[in-house]
Amino acid sequence: MPRYFFDIEDGHVVRDNDGRELANLEAAKAEANRALSDAVKDDFTRDALREACINIRDESGVVVMRVCLAYSATPPLP
Repeated sequence: MPRYFFDIEDGHVVRDNDGRELANLEAAKAEANRALSDAVKDDFTRDALREACINIRDESGVVVMRVCLAYSATPPLP
């Protein structure tokens, strides 16, 4: 199985040095989507517009997909 690496960008870059063995690029995309969804759950109380991205790299280090999510959290309207 191929190994994919997931580098996170959300104002700074966190490089994945371990990676995960996954069946294919679609499985890697699903993993990136899950990670971004979890990040939103953990951070959604902030009053800001944010964007987080995950660059998926293959074993040779080439970015094969970029998955991004932009979201905002604002105070409720009166």
